[in-house]
Amino acid sequence: LVNKDSALFILDQEKTNIYMDTFLNNQIGRTSPILKNRGWNVLLDATDSYIKFKRNVLGYVSWGATDDSGKIAPFRGAPACKWLPSSIASFYYSYTARTFIKSKSGSGYELCGSAEREGCKGIMGPTYEPWSFAMPDPTIYFERYTDESQPIHFNLAESFYASAPSYSWMMVVVGDPKSSIISKMPSKPEVNVDTITKVCQYSNRIVKTSGNVTGNM
Repeated sequence: LVNKDSALFILDQEKTNIYMDTFLNNQIGRTSPILKNRGWNVLLDATDSYIKFKRNVLGYVSWGATDDSGKIAPFRGAPACKWLPSSIASFYYSYTARTFIKSKSGSGYELCGSAEREGCKGIMGPTYEPWSFAMPDPTIYFERYTDESQPIHFNLAESFYASAPSYSWMMVVVGDPKSSIISKMPSKPEVNVDTITKVCQYSNRIVKTSGNVTGNM
């Protein structure tokens, strides 16, 4: 159960960078109205800053340390956020899942394991160079993860799976695959009990005993 009033989605675009892919950058921007139309709080940043140190983060996508400011310590490394229990994230950096060894603060690039240790419930990343076409699309995984239109909601694994154009040994998801969210408690189901009047269609009488039902068939 997530409180929409306090939960935050961070959509961190890149402004100018030779490594930046225009399609992926635009997809980050297109994610904002999807979430806002569903009543979620969104921080959409289109500067060269690597957005860090935020609280109540439910969703996060960023170019990470490939942002210009991210190349300078202490801005490199993990996003240093306070994550909600069912939060999800991805970084447009090619090696976020290359290792799960904890790096020293400010000494390396952001890693899946670093964000998970901070409290992020699930994060998708590549172990090597997947090229930009293989990176997960936030307009899909955030759209699926926040879709409450059906009684059964998409979980973390289903949301990420739907968003990745291709799969190979390069892409991994770290986290709880069954994690999912709701923004309000569902109403209690009505209890309806049918009264049994006959054992079967052709019975003339019913005799109920302890554990057994007998009668003319």
